[in-house]
Amino acid sequence: MPRQSATSVVVMALATTLAGLIVALPAGVLVGAFIWRRVAERSALIGHVHYPWIALASVLPFGIAIALALVALPARRAGRDRILYNLRPE
Repeated sequence: MPRQSATSVVVMALATTLAGLIVALPAGVLVGAFIWRRVAERSALIGHVHYPWIALASVLPFGIAIALALVALPARRAGRDRILYNLRPE
């Protein structure tokens, strides 16, 4: 049971991180390109957008690594906690 509690905390953190990255990364790229084109058109600059694909591809593994690092302590605590004792009626 303690291992299941720790695993559930890790899975929830990974699911939240992946959902956020899957939505935010493409949205950020599209919105950023749109804004840059508008600014470039008004400033008489070249509106070509260069995408740093290697940097964009590295966001996902680094995001997962950061999420796992941040959830390590709460997962460990959840694994040590006595859940049935904490859920008892008073």
